Amino acid sequence: EFAGQALGDFPGDNELEDLKRVALEGRARSAEARDLVERARTFCSNHQFSEGVVLLRQAAELDPNNSVVRTGLADALAEQARGLLSIEWRAAEPLIQEALRICPGDEVARSHRPSLLLARRVEYIDDCIAAARKLHTAGDVAGALAKVEQGLEAYPNDGRLVQLQTGLRNLIAEKARMRRSRDLEEVTQISRDAIKESDKTALTVLLERSVANAKQYPGDEDFLAAIAAMREKVKADAGKIESEPQETQTDHVRAKAVAVGQSLPNTATRPSEVPAAVAAAPPRVERRVRR
Repeated sequence: EFAGQALGDFPGDNELEDLKRVALEGRARSAEARDLVERARTFCSNHQFSEGVVLLRQAAELDPNNSVVRTGLADALAEQARGLLSIEWRAAEPLIQEALRICPGDEVARSHRPSLLLARRVEYIDDCIAAARKLHTAGDVAGALAKVEQGLEAYPNDGRLVQLQTGLRNLIAEKARMRRSRDLEEVTQISRDAIKESDKTALTVLLERSVANAKQYPGDEDFLAAIAAMREKVKADAGKIESEPQETQTDHVRAKAVAVGQSLPNTATRPSEVPAAVAAAPPRVERRVRR
């Protein structure tokens, strides 16, 4: 209108002509945008939000600064997202984000955010629990617990995850208790065998086995007591052997060598080692019988 009035005062002015043309084109685009909005409203009223969004996008391209067009597009996107939230929240999320980008204060789009966050949380926790149960079934209880604790890092105090975490921890504790009981029974039996054992080498082997088992339970008084008893047995036997005569110690060495399959060198018997009764015996006389 202004350009038309100016052209009346300055007919043939090129700049005014261009301004008038731009204004007319803008008016035509605005009219077309309003028509698209009306058609989109018809689709949306029939819950055909996908079709309505297509028309409103076209309207927004024609008249991007029109607040009516922008609000209508944001509402249509939010309504389209509403129908997808219960089916596939991942498809609804970009629609809600676009609606809030177009119109940050859109109430419909803002009202969907809690539902979107809840759907994301439920899916994540469901996947986490499914993975943990799969690991548990495969026998990897520690891996299952790690997966659950990973989920709790994202969503602390979630009831389902906390319950599963408690169950897995109890299972691990029960397995550890059973393993300790089994290992302690083995060490105790070894200790009983050691008390009856007279061979020093075998006794040392038993002690080493017990110490290896007890390393898994540092500071455990039951394991320490069993090992202490065996060490006392080893010390007592060692002192007993040291106090025995040389001949008896030699017998121990010979017995040990025989036990491990070794052979001793032949050693000539010294005269001093020949018993007196044997040395004093009269010579053996052979008699021939004549026929």
